Amino acid sequence: IQQSSKGNYYDTFRGRLMFPIQNLQNKVVAFGGRLIGNEEGPKYLNSPETPIFAKRRELFGLHLAKKYIDRDWPSLILVEGYMDFLALYQHGFRNAVATLGTALGDDHVRIMRRFVEEVIVVYDGDKAGEAASLRGLEVLLEGGMQVKLVNLPQGEDPDDFLNKRGNDAFGELLKGAKDFFDYKLQALLTRYPRQDALGLSKISREMFETLKKVKNTDMLAEYFKRLSRGLQVDEYSL
Repeated sequence: IQQSSKGNYYDTFRGRLMFPIQNLQNKVVAFGGRLIGNEEGPKYLNSPETPIFAKRRELFGLHLAKKYIDRDWPSLILVEGYMDFLALYQHGFRNAVATLGTALGDDHVRIMRRFVEEVIVVYDGDKAGEAASLRGLEVLLEGGMQVKLVNLPQGEDPDDFLNKRGNDAFGELLKGAKDFFDYKLQALLTRYPRQDALGLSKISREMFETLKKVKNTDMLAEYFKRLSRGLQVDEYSL
């Protein structure tokens, strides 16, 4: 319960479907609530932060996902919300985690690095999802992670996709996940005209911002070759 400014007590999560948020030790540290019915308010609401709960340090479902990480190819699937996590888990993709309605941050990356080397980002198939994917990939790269991104059809989220098209189709999407370089370059080529000098400048500048975060020099050399081919610009001038 919480107390209003007028001194009245009220149910913080009224009209919501409840999700217990568990830490890595399987202990419930907070709750999340998804709005149902005709109630007003934000779609998702989490417990307020406390000494035992900080959104920037928790990944929903990691206490389960850690049991299903492939030892030969350790990776996690990162989604945006509880429902997407539950859809993946229910359909057998159990190495999945979700952020708790907050942007991916350095603390999240440090936690994931304890378990995996690679993260596959699966956000909603819309402009907001693409923007969140691009922001997330830079945080992951700075944290020294390998990053791949999945392109969902326009207007679909992972929950929609799995329910409409099934496991095999989603499995194919994961197999075809683009590495961060291809994903970002494709997004920029869609946004700016490569034939235009200003467009070319914008694409290369935005790609450089991401490449600065790559720690491995061998990989960086390879990405410059690929950028040169993709933009049809001399590698040394880049």
